[in-house]
Amino acid sequence: MYVDISIRNLPNDMKEPIASLVYAAPRCTDLGELKDIKDIFTKKYGREFAAAVNELRPDCGVNRGVSISQCGSAIMAVFFESNLIPQSISSADN
Repeated sequence: MYVDISIRNLPNDMKEPIASLVYAAPRCTDLGELKDIKDIFTKKYGREFAAAVNELRPDCGVNRGVSISQCGSAIMAVFFESNLIPQSISSADN
């Protein structure tokens, strides 16, 4: 079975919240920012990961009851890894 190297770089403790965000994005169309986040994760971890999540394949990591704090942690990880600091955080530091 082929496993994309980018999927192997996904930290185990972040798999569930990231997968849940990718899964939620097309289902929560009123939150357009989720699509941008989904696109970032798809680029980072690959199309195979996103397809597995959207098809709810076994062990894809989706938890439909994931907590908001876990999702927030996943979003912040992307911001910091991409050197994208949300305006509210950069303003608070000044």
